[in-house]
Amino acid sequence: MNAAALRSASDEQPDTGLLARLYSAHGLGAQSRPRAERLMQRLGSIGAALSSPESRLRHLGASHAEIEVLQLVGSAVSLALKRPLEERPLLSNLSSVIDYLHAEMAHRQTEAFRVLFLNGRLRLLHDEIMGIGSIASVEVHPRAILARALEVNARHILLVHNHPSGDPAPTREDIQITARIQDAARPLDIGVLDHIVVARSGHASLRSQGLM
Repeated sequence: MNAAALRSASDEQPDTGLLARLYSAHGLGAQSRPRAERLMQRLGSIGAALSSPESRLRHLGASHAEIEVLQLVGSAVSLALKRPLEERPLLSNLSSVIDYLHAEMAHRQTEAFRVLFLNGRLRLLHDEIMGIGSIASVEVHPRAILARALEVNARHILLVHNHPSGDPAPTREDIQITARIQDAARPLDIGVLDHIVVARSGHASLRSQGLM
């Protein structure tokens, strides 16, 4: 298929068309489109497919070859979006931070709590998921987060978690855990820059909303 035909197919059904082409390039042949259509019917978007864990993809009937394609593409997207975070101070590069976090977390089916660990110049030192929970909650341990910060010599941390509901509005629990982490970080002279909530419909910053 030439470039014009590829663009046309993608315009008709962006997610399904693109996924079918990826499958085809990986050797799935005539099964590429029906398999892509089936997965998109169940997950709704290619973003959800790329961020789904292998266990969920297998549960939905994805083959080993399909999972390999999704993992390769997901890794490439993650690497491309994360690279700018490593090259400049995060606060001068907020749009890239949000793009990366949205790609990594917005389509997750369960809540996860992520922490970006930064040095004194606000450059990224380490990025780690510190907790995985259910569809509506995740258990967070401030002591473990701060122990990790000390291990990597972080001077600042950026808290992130997702809302699988699709609504990024901070909850009372989000505000409370942020305050607990701030209280625990203060004696260690570790700054909590923000707590960002990511969802399919967008993101919310607790600091921007005056909630921390």
